[in-house]
Amino acid sequence: MKTKPTSMTREELTDLANNLTLNDMCGLINRFSENMVIYIGCLDTMIMEIELSRGEVIPATMNGCTIQLNSELTNFEDMRDDKHFAYCLNQGLYGSDRRDLILSACRGSSQNELAKQLGVSGTQITKWKQGEKIPADRVDQLIAIVKRKENSND
Repeated sequence: MKTKPTSMTREELTDLANNLTLNDMCGLINRFSENMVIYIGCLDTMIMEIELSRGEVIPATMNGCTIQLNSELTNFEDMRDDKHFAYCLNQGLYGSDRRDLILSACRGSSQNELAKQLGVSGTQITKWKQGEKIPADRVDQLIAIVKRKENSND
């Protein structure tokens, strides 16, 4: 009959950890990666967690003299390709950030010209300035407009 293992004391864990190499720790992380998530933080009532890599990329690898943890987002060319992450990024575009992005996009043109470029009404631009959430695809368009304006000023 198997006996149920007991938890190690803090001292026993410390002794074990002191005898592990970083490669050993990578091996342990990879062994238990299915039971781990990376906590990113909170955004209002939303908790952002990312699972360790489950794809072709190994969850934990050596990177020089440190351990590099790879998340499920490692499998994307651009993290915004993950619709959940893109949604969270868009939710993080608050008040002054949103207003600054729209003001930067308007620089050198009118609000109505910007609305036309985005395929929305001037009223919609006003709503975004006042706090209404900006859809992720429109955020991408606004950022692209700002980058074009910055590059044309160089």
